[in-house]
Amino acid sequence: MLLFVCSYGQQAISLEQRAYYFDNDLDLPSDVTEINDVNHVLDDFLGTWIGTYNGNTIQIVVEYERHTNQYSNITHDVINFTYVIKDSNGNELVSSSDPELGRAYGLSYQMDGSYRLELPDACSQDISIVILPFHDPNSITNSNMLKTKMEFAILSSNFSGMTSNESPNLNCTSVASYLPYFKILILDKQ
Repeated sequence: MLLFVCSYGQQAISLEQRAYYFDNDLDLPSDVTEINDVNHVLDDFLGTWIGTYNGNTIQIVVEYERHTNQYSNITHDVINFTYVIKDSNGNELVSSSDPELGRAYGLSYQMDGSYRLELPDACSQDISIVILPFHDPNSITNSNMLKTKMEFAILSSNFSGMTSNESPNLNCTSVASYLPYFKILILDKQ
């Protein structure tokens, strides 16, 4: 009876169940207290990923985290990433170690297997990013179906498109200057 009383009013759901609610614009049931990666779908996202754009190297390191939302008190499994962008000579152009930028923080797993994150930008509004790992069908070495490539798409946080409110600080560093918008960048797992 004690077990019943302790667990009454608390419910854990999977990331996939949360994705169904999110993708269908439905509110979570009021008794949900945890969103868990019971099927380990986040494992495909984890690791170091590298790609190039306009001659610059983009490296992201995706990590798992258990987070409790301060407003809803729901504890959920998320992924976040840190990044560094270097020019062709290996000089760092911008990175998440900049105190005005920071790491990208996870928002939600989607029903299509993608994950949405927000990336702070010092000069403009936050950038919305969607990532989706996939198996490279042309690689013979991946017969075990490891996810070796990731689609990295940068989208707007605004519904009106990629407009930004430029900061009055002209010395700010914008991540947006080094990323392609509304295009898919392919990153390789290292």
